[in-house]
Amino acid sequence: MLLKRTLLVNGVATAMTGLLALLGAPWLPAVLGPTSPRLLAVIGIGLLGFAAVLLVQARRPRIAPRVAWAIAVMDIAWVLGSLAVVEVGVLTTLGNLIVAAVAAVVLVFAILEVRGIAALAA
Repeated sequence: MLLKRTLLVNGVATAMTGLLALLGAPWLPAVLGPTSPRLLAVIGIGLLGFAAVLLVQARRPRIAPRVAWAIAVMDIAWVLGSLAVVEVGVLTTLGNLIVAAVAAVVLVFAILEVRGIAALAA
């Protein structure tokens, strides 16, 4: 049950973030720093696709551990990529804070997903 709920909340949060990136692409660079609006739109579309996968998986009667692991790994990759962007220092201070805050939330999702996967095996 933990895994399903985590994927559901992650899916909703990811969809909201994807919509913000997609719809905010024209004005978000002013907040984040030198970021291409086109890149933000592509990230938004990718996040919406990932959100769809999360929501479909959350509704399944049984989630395959292999799929759950793939999702957790993608979330961890997002966190690592976010940390790399912050470390490079190309964003504004506010942009760094936003990226770090999103990464922290995604890390919580990844931890909960791993715990949910462990519960599947128990």
